Amino acid sequence: MRLGAGRLCLVPVCPNSVRAAAEDRGAVLAEHDPTLVARAEQTQTAPPAARPAPPRVSLSMDGLLAHIHDVGWKELKAGCIYSTRTRVPRKRPDTVEIRAEHQRDVTALTTAERLGWPLGAEACRRGVPATTEVVVIGDGAHGIWNIASEHFPQATQMVAWDHASQ
Repeated sequence: MRLGAGRLCLVPVCPNSVRAAAEDRGAVLAEHDPTLVARAEQTQTAPPAARPAPPRVSLSMDGLLAHIHDVGWKELKAGCIYSTRTRVPRKRPDTVEIRAEHQRDVTALTTAERLGWPLGAEACRRGVPATTEVVVIGDGAHGIWNIASEHFPQATQMVAWDHASQ
């Protein structure tokens, strides 16, 4: 473990594990069809759903600083679309666990406004417009709420707990 990685996340992580995880997520992100996003943005129409709509979908969005080799620090916009499942654990029957399922990440070195198109296109592919309940979770930044209003007008908008408690 490198000293910097442990100081950053307070958890010892092997650099090879980090690299393997990043490569796996990168492969998933690379399969996202950029022509689908370009067509949706150009025509202002949603792509067709590729699967039936789940009853509830959550979307989380945020920005983070990433050091890009030979470029420097840039803000990376990230969004995640997922559904949740609740269960009562056997070892702690007095509690309820909420687990994210069927996660799909969308990231881009772009403005918050431009993140809305790939996130919206992926949400449409997953049947979100026909979903009964949509929740958008963000840090309170105006760009996130603008994306939510434009691309997910039916959504309930919530400030993430860690930001709201500050």
